[in-house]
Amino acid sequence: MKVTPIVAAGMVAVTILAVAVSAGCSGNSSEDLEATAPSLNVQVIGDAAMSGESKATLAELVERIQAGVVQITAGSASASGFIVDASGLVVTSQHVVDGEPSVSVWLTNGRRYGGDVVERDASSDLALVRIDSRDQFTAIAVGDPGVLRVGDEVLALGFPIADKIGSNLTVTRGIVSSIQTSGGVDLIQTDAATNPGNSGGPLVNDQGEVIGINRSRIEETNSGRPVNSISFAVSALELTRRLPILSQSLVLAHSQSTPSPKVNALAAIPRLTPTPWPTRTPTPPSDFVSISAGGRHTCGLRIDSTVECWGNDYSGEEASPPEGQFISVSAGDTHTCGVKSDGSVACWGVGLYDDGEVRPPEGSFVSVSAGSFHTCGVKSDGSVACWGSNRKGQANPPVGTFNSVSAGRRHTCGLKSDGSISCWGSDLFGQASPPDGSFASVSSGSSLTCGLKFDGSVVCWGSGTDDLILPPTGIFTSFSVGSYHTCGTRSDGSVACWSINVNDEASRPPDGSFTSVSAGTSHTCGVKSDGSVACWGAGVGR
Repeated sequence: MKVTPIVAAGMVAVTILAVAVSAGCSGNSSEDLEATAPSLNVQVIGDAAMSGESKATLAELVERIQAGVVQITAGSASASGFIVDASGLVVTSQHVVDGEPSVSVWLTNGRRYGGDVVERDASSDLALVRIDSRDQFTAIAVGDPGVLRVGDEVLALGFPIADKIGSNLTVTRGIVSSIQTSGGVDLIQTDAATNPGNSGGPLVNDQGEVIGINRSRIEETNSGRPVNSISFAVSALELTRRLPILSQSLVLAHSQSTPSPKVNALAAIPRLTPTPWPTRTPTPPSDFVSISAGGRHTCGLRIDSTVECWGNDYSGEEASPPEGQFISVSAGDTHTCGVKSDGSVACWGVGLYDDGEVRPPEGSFVSVSAGSFHTCGVKSDGSVACWGSNRKGQANPPVGTFNSVSAGRRHTCGLKSDGSISCWGSDLFGQASPPDGSFASVSSGSSLTCGLKFDGSVVCWGSGTDDLILPPTGIFTSFSVGSYHTCGTRSDGSVACWSINVNDEASRPPDGSFTSVSAGTSHTCGVKSDGSVACWGAGVGR
């Protein structure tokens, strides 16, 4: 199976976790299929090794609740759900059923039933389906998220990417990263891996109780580099608040006598209308999922997880990435680094001052950012590691848990797990003095840094003319700060660039709908919605 890139630092792309399936999978009659119960694909995420006892306990928990997890097909979409009442009430996501009055519900034993959508709540993205049968079903207990703590272990269950891996129940393991309120809806952020098709599936605690309904994930950075392990589930507390039928019958597994933890109230996450991945059938060599513009070269990540580079990275020949499967790539001034599918980092090109920016440390990384003279990456435990030049302290990251990091010229900024931005290194122009507030992403340039807020606005700080510091109005879903200019993608897919325009790198970009954009030193490139790449500015020929 190909590695699925997830969108990265500097931009917010909220991907709805439903996936298209081929016709013929839906139906309203009950029937037995020849296939036996789907096999389990338990994926352990993170560095911590599990003991044999832990693995056995995890397997027993999954075996106990798997019969209550269902696959739902509605029209051409396939996703997940779970049974909350033995009479056949099924919870899923509202965007899964969309406007469909009826759906097909598939059990893990291969049996299919028809179901009617009896309740919908668009504000919380929840829906309730009643199975059309007098049979009795296995229900999963719903826990009380009010007693949930950041750091608690969770499991995400569902049927992701059914058109690629088949209708097998998949289980991924992670922890609660944060608990927050967005747009009036209680959300649980987790690093348990979710993919298209996980929507509506249960997020369960270590007792096998549902504490959330998997809904979406943040995928992309400002330069289009994939982001790992930022997924959101609607808190199970919303079930009785939003679905009247359940409010009359559903009792949480725990009493709510324990006070709920204080949550951080955030502005609503920008809502997009994404097309479920995969959005197209790739036709090499023109299909890219992300792009990164460097000094005089550009590198892109293809849908088959390989990296292609073009231009001059000062190594004496055209930029040439190593072979292998990658999940992200970042082009700096004279070198490039990428995170491979095993979590290791590979770098190529040259270091201007031979300070080691192309010699990454060992360890498991989820993202990497190549700057002018140094490189930084976020490790799987949320810590940041930097290497290369440290003449201004740009390679001395603070202690903390980070979601993303962006290496500039002589400074670095990172987005912390609480939404705040922390910067280190040179602050000659104020580029390392971020404002207070909660941000969705951050991007560092030469003497400027910008952050994307949850309302889709871009805020910049550092040195530059007014048109550099003050971005144009509009709702942005991603952005990227280059050496002397900035570009961003708006919610309608258009690209806007501003500030210094010596080499036409900030000129009016070509028409079309873009999914991401990356600003380099004297050129800019973006990935269009059809997977092609468009570049403008100096030296963009391939």
